[in-house]
Amino acid sequence: MCRQAGCGQCVSEDHQGIFHSVNLIDTVYQEEKLNFFSSLKRMRIINEKLVDEISRQPNDTNVVLDNDVEIIELGFGEIIRTLEMKKEQLLEDVENQRGKKEKEFQIWKKMKETHKKTIENFLKDCEKLVHECDPQRFLEVACGLNTRMKTQLDLMSIASSWEKPPEYMQKKMDITSVVNEILALELTPVNARI
Repeated sequence: MCRQAGCGQCVSEDHQGIFHSVNLIDTVYQEEKLNFFSSLKRMRIINEKLVDEISRQPNDTNVVLDNDVEIIELGFGEIIRTLEMKKEQLLEDVENQRGKKEKEFQIWKKMKETHKKTIENFLKDCEKLVHECDPQRFLEVACGLNTRMKTQLDLMSIASSWEKPPEYMQKKMDITSVVNEILALELTPVNARI
């Protein structure tokens, strides 16, 4: 379309044909002015939206990323608290076992010391009897001593067969599954528009 302005004579002489429609300048001016201001208004609105989006986008991203950091910190804080609690529980169990095993050992040791003292007393009595030359006196003491020793040895044998030294089985902690679960941790997107 021809957009050249001209006087009535020029228009009638130079601008003829299909693409040369003739309009009054005032009419065209008003139409183009309306189109111009309409386009200008749309451009200003688009510009404001773009400026707003550009300025807001980094802040929105930072807010989301800060939220991700907070989620990670809270999650690992909970994991660490749980691990510490479990660690304390396991250490407390070990200390309870230690106390129990120490008591068992002390009881076992006391019993063994009692047996040892009894044997030492019998040995002293036997050593005295070894040097006895009077057969009647030897038999009196030896018969009583033999009866006491047999009874005591039977008691010690029974007690010893039931009372073995305290044992403690070495333990281990299987952490493989927990470590694998921790390694599988990841942030997953959440649809906040639900």
